[in-house]
Amino acid sequence: MTFRFKPRMGLAVVSSHFAVCAIFLSVCLSSLTSAQQCKAPGEDVFFGLPEVVDAASTKSIPFKGSKLAQGYGICHGDPAGKYRTADGTCNNVFNHGSANRPPRRLLPNAYDDGVNAPRTRDTRGAALPAATNVSRTVHPTNDVNMRFTLMLMQWGQFIDHDLTGFPISSEVDRSIRCCGENGEVLDFRPDRECFPILLTPEDSNVRFVGNCMEFARSVAARDEAGKKIIPREQVNSVTSFMDASMVYGSSEELQRELREVTVQGTPGFLMKTSASDLLPRNPEDECIHRPGEFCFLAGDTRVNEQPGLATIHTMFVQLHNTIARDLRRVRPGDTDEDTFQVTRKIVIAIIQNIHYSEWLPLIIGRRTQRDFGILTGVRTEYVPSVDPRVTNAFSTAAFRFGHSLIPEEFVIGGRARPLRELFNRPDELFDDFNDMILSLFSPLRTQGSHVLDRFFTGEVTGHLFEPENNGKPSRGLDLVALNIQRGRDHGIPPYNKFRQFCGLPSLTKFEDLPYEVASAFRQVYNSVDDIDLFSGIMSEPRDPGQLVGGTLACLLGNQFHALKYGDRFYFETDRMPEGFTDAQLADIRRMTIAHVCCQSKRVQGVQKKGFEIPSNNNPVVGCIPLRDDFLNFTLFQEF
Repeated sequence: MTFRFKPRMGLAVVSSHFAVCAIFLSVCLSSLTSAQQCKAPGEDVFFGLPEVVDAASTKSIPFKGSKLAQGYGICHGDPAGKYRTADGTCNNVFNHGSANRPPRRLLPNAYDDGVNAPRTRDTRGAALPAATNVSRTVHPTNDVNMRFTLMLMQWGQFIDHDLTGFPISSEVDRSIRCCGENGEVLDFRPDRECFPILLTPEDSNVRFVGNCMEFARSVAARDEAGKKIIPREQVNSVTSFMDASMVYGSSEELQRELREVTVQGTPGFLMKTSASDLLPRNPEDECIHRPGEFCFLAGDTRVNEQPGLATIHTMFVQLHNTIARDLRRVRPGDTDEDTFQVTRKIVIAIIQNIHYSEWLPLIIGRRTQRDFGILTGVRTEYVPSVDPRVTNAFSTAAFRFGHSLIPEEFVIGGRARPLRELFNRPDELFDDFNDMILSLFSPLRTQGSHVLDRFFTGEVTGHLFEPENNGKPSRGLDLVALNIQRGRDHGIPPYNKFRQFCGLPSLTKFEDLPYEVASAFRQVYNSVDDIDLFSGIMSEPRDPGQLVGGTLACLLGNQFHALKYGDRFYFETDRMPEGFTDAQLADIRRMTIAHVCCQSKRVQGVQKKGFEIPSNNNPVVGCIPLRDDFLNFTLFQEF
């Protein structure tokens, strides 16, 4: 019999969020004071990003040359200040949500030993299936969805990099290598931070080289004394807040580096750009494969992963500079610092409005938004007791759902390019920035986002970050397998546990799932209680009025509830001076992704609903009217 999920989460889930937060805060504070030292064997572990092919993570953040140290957030600024700090401190009394802090957990960890060892055993004590086996069996390739544009996927990745960034372990000045050059296992000791994916014969004969896929564990969080937190927790190196940290950086140092310098040598009010108004070039060369290529510098190092991501980064840097110049015109007496901070505040507000008003309704539906109190249009009361940190389940599974939307090809200037050719090739924007913007909003078959379901393009399940191999077996990575392995690394409980957390009926047998899904899961798991969270949420039936199923909608709603009510600077706050006047807020609420797109002067037109393909009900309109309909800066003369 086919099982159907509940269409609504109910307010009980929202209230349970507060209880879980309170429990976790108690556990966290206790662990900070009583954690025992747990020395890493061998050399000290540093924040570092191994070479991309070895990183086995699209969520790794480099902190080169910086010894592991989490800043247990001292607010050095004004705790009642009207501007955000770069690192998220001073937003609340506990500094929750600031950079370099552990995420929160919705449920107790599922480590094998309850303390540190990754989840590798099922409920019967047998080994869990290899992550690549789950990927190949449960998550094969499928067709594209014609309703949405590529921007739907691209926005999700852009926001994900604003909220989450978990460094992986490396040794001093070098990568941790768990696999050899020929795909042999060099090290499989999670206590030494190696947790490679062991390939099955089906993988090594058909898809990949050898029997080992590189995977290093996420950096372990430490307390104020430098001791590992017990049980093991991870580190979110970026701010949890939706504060455009991917544009402006999560540290004061990086933020200054991204700003133009005045003749006096102080940070200016504009963001740096390079030729053709693109992002500035990064002196580091991690993304360079051939002579003449270059990397971009942005608030988040992952900007160089693929050209679509670099494009949206560029759009928002251009947006900052457009707003800053207009503000300077109506507020000529402001200091450079004030102009920069007011502009940053407006850009963040536009991003939050697009996310909550335009993007989320397509993903989880307005009904679920209402259940979680995350509709827009009314003033919001800040709740200091709400912990805004991202949850471990959100970062390792729930907000990775967008990987299912990735297409096989990008169409740039009328030419279809396989995605594997574009990984770490941001220089494609130099000649084709306008074409890249148009491709993100394009209705072409190859440009539509994939259906949001359990199917994934082979470009990311077999060729992720693949070096040129001249027809030989792939040395690329499998993104689905990496997601599953990351969840096990973080000790994320299985899917059924989160169904219970969300107030949904537990699965008792595979037959509770749709037939084809049940058949796939039965081939790899011994029990429905063993299904990994990522695979489970990607395979559940969609609820009416939304693109996702019940458990995923619950986890997303829970997180964006916390990010709304736990953020003192959320754009609809009723607090002053953190918020906006009624007139300013009404003006910001009008802004859409189409308005942002049209601030790039070379774009001629775009459909008004930029996340959906053009149609009779969503026609392409010229950018001149959208530019004329942009913010009314006379409303922002006073702050």
